[in-house]
Amino acid sequence: MEAFKEAWVDIDSEQRGKIETSEFVRYLQTKGHDDVFIDKWRQVFDADDAGEITLETYCDVLDIRPEELQSAKSLLNDVKYVSGDMPMDWQEKVVKVTKDVLAMPNLKLSDLSKQIKIALDRAYGNLWHVMVAYGQFSCYFGFQPGFSYIFKIGKQVFIVFKTPQT
Repeated sequence: MEAFKEAWVDIDSEQRGKIETSEFVRYLQTKGHDDVFIDKWRQVFDADDAGEITLETYCDVLDIRPEELQSAKSLLNDVKYVSGDMPMDWQEKVVKVTKDVLAMPNLKLSDLSKQIKIALDRAYGNLWHVMVAYGQFSCYFGFQPGFSYIFKIGKQVFIVFKTPQT
C-alpha cells in the first residue's frame, strides 16, 4: 500500500489531482516491476482506457482517503528524496521531526543532527542515527531494513537510519 501512496506523490508532484496512465506505467517500470504486474494495475486504475487516472479513482481502488495522499504531499513538498528504503509513512514521520527541530529557536547548526536524533529516539525508540551534510557526500552504513532515508531540504542533506536492537 505504501508503495502506491509513494507512487502517487512522486508522479503527481504538481498536485493536479490526476496523472496520465503512461506516467504511471513509466514510474512502475523505473521501479523494476514486470509487464504483467504493470498491465494488471493499469487496467485496475484505468478500466475505461481513458489514458488518465484521477485521484478519486486511485483512492477508491486502494480504499484510502485522498487526505492521506495530500497530507503526505504538503509535508514532503520541499523535500527531495535522495535514497533509502523507508516506507512513505515513516518518511513523513522523519521529515516532521526534522522540520520541527529546524524550527527550534536559537538552534546551533552543530546541534542539528543531535537534536533530530534525540527527538526520533524519544518518539520512536532508540538507535536512530542522523548525519547532516552540505553539498556532495558519500556514505555507507548498515541499518535495520525499512529504516534508511536520505533526503534534502534546501541545501541540507539528511542521512537518517535506525539500527536494530540486539
